[in-house]
Order: sequence, then C-alpha cells, then structure tokens
Amino acid sequence: MSSTTYTNNAEMHRGSLRTTLSNALIITRREVRDSFRDWRILVPIIILTFLFPFLAQFVAGRFADFVAGYGAELIGERTIPFLLMIVGFFPISMSLVIALETFV
Repeated sequence: MSSTTYTNNAEMHRGSLRTTLSNALIITRREVRDSFRDWRILVPIIILTFLFPFLAQFVAGRFADFVAGYGAELIGERTIPFLLMIVGFFPISMSLVIALETFV
C-alpha cells in the first residue's frame, strides 16, 4: 500500500468522524434545549437539588428528637456517611433518571 493511499484513507476517516461528531452535537444541543424548555423535567430537578437537603435536615432533626425523647443515644458518627449519600446522591440520581427519560 502506498503512502498516498494510506494518507487518503486517514483523511477520509477523519472527515467521517468529524461529520459524525458534528451530527451528534447537533442532536445533543437540540435535546438539551428541549429539556430546559420542559417544566416536567426542570421542576423535579430544582426541587430535588434545592429543597431535598432542607427536607432531609428537618427529618433528621425530628428523628434525633424522637430518639432523644425515649432516652436513647443516636450514634451520629455511624450515620454520617449514609446521610451524605442520601442528601448528595439521591437528588442527583433522580435528576439523571429524569434526564435520561427524555432521550428515550
């Protein structure tokens, strides 16, 4: 195989890859724009991102008061990793599921 043929094949491959990526970016931009226009997607994302941590803090405070009312001790050091997971990952995972549903 001559070097000219190899160069032409490489250039054709780069051109088709560039075209494919360009088409994918066009579709991605359109889907993101449509997602930001749809209130059924934005409202859960906003609620889960901004309100869920406050709700989790409120429920954790009520739970601690409930446990303290019966004289039991709550071992907070053991629950901190779990609570961080709930407050951090739950809203993000729900938002991602909602966003993925728009692409299906």
